[in-house]
Amino acid sequence: AWKIFVGMGLSPFRFMDQIGLDVIYDIEMSYYKKSGLEDDKPPQALKDMVDKGNLGQKTQKGFYTY
Repeated sequence: AWKIFVGMGLSPFRFMDQIGLDVIYDIEMSYYKKSGLEDDKPPQALKDMVDKGNLGQKTQKGFYTY
């Protein structure tokens, strides 16, 4: 449904893997620091993946294994 609705050929998780989960985390932290809203805080699961070095395609492991 995401691919059709947004018109992208990638799922949101594969898209984040391509960008880099560390980059996604940094962007989300930037929003959170600016807003101070708990809803803008990156999910703990994303932080855990980054802390483990699972950054997406650049490390061959993220939401998917490459």
